Amino acid sequence: MGAAIKNYHIYSDETFLHGKVAFAIGGLICTPRRSEIIDSKIKEIRQKYNFFGEIKWNKLNKDNYPLYKELADLFFDDKYARFSVMKVIKGQDWNKWGPSEEERFFKTYYVFLKLNTSPFSRYYVFVDEKPRRRNSRWDSLHYLFNRSRGENWPLKHRNIKILMECDSRKKDLLQLTDLLLGSTTSLALSEAKSEFKALIYQKLLSKTSSGRFKIEINEWTAYKGKIRGAFG
Repeated sequence: MGAAIKNYHIYSDETFLHGKVAFAIGGLICTPRRSEIIDSKIKEIRQKYNFFGEIKWNKLNKDNYPLYKELADLFFDDKYARFSVMKVIKGQDWNKWGPSEEERFFKTYYVFLKLNTSPFSRYYVFVDEKPRRRNSRWDSLHYLFNRSRGENWPLKHRNIKILMECDSRKKDLLQLTDLLLGSTTSLALSEAKSEFKALIYQKLLSKTSSGRFKIEINEWTAYKGKIRGAFG
C-alpha cells in the first residue's frame, strides 16, 4: 500500500503595498489538527484579554500590544505551523502576464499556491473574502490548478480539495494570517508596530519540527509571461 495522503490547511490573504513590491500574498500552513489547536489557543488568549474584536495588523497599537505579542508567541511556539510570504514585484513585463489586472492577480495566486503545495498531499485553502472579487474566479483557479497537477503528476486525488472564500471577521486563523503578513511586509508607522515587527524579525530563523523555517519569504516577478523568482 502507498503512503497515506497528508492533509493541510492553508489560510491565505494578500496586502497591497507601495514602491518596489506591489503586493504580497501570505499563507498560514498547518495540518487540520494544528488548525484546531491554534484556533482554540487564540480563543483562550481572547478570553484572557476580554478581547473579541478583529485582530488585524492595521489595528495594532500600544493598548492591544500584549495580546498581539501573545499571538506571535503562540505561532512561534508551535513547532508544526509555518507561514509563507510571496512578495510580488510587478516589473516591466507585468502587463504581459495577463490581459487584465484581475487575471494577472489570479495567475499570481496560482504561482503562490504552486510554491506552497506538494502534489502528493491534499490541501484545503481558505482565502479572505473580498467583495470586489468574483467567486467564479476562485472556482476557475481551483479547477485549473487541479487539472494542471493532474496532467503533470500521476495523482489519484485532487491536490486542492477545497478552495473557498471566508469572512475573516469570523475566522481567527485568517486574522492571524493578516497579522503575520502585515508584520513581514508593511511599513511600521507606530512605536507598537515597530516593536512588533522587531519581535517577528528576531525570530525569522526559527524552524518547524521538520527543519523548515517558520516564516519563509520569497520575491517573485513575471518575466515575459513566465515565472521568475527565488523559487523558479
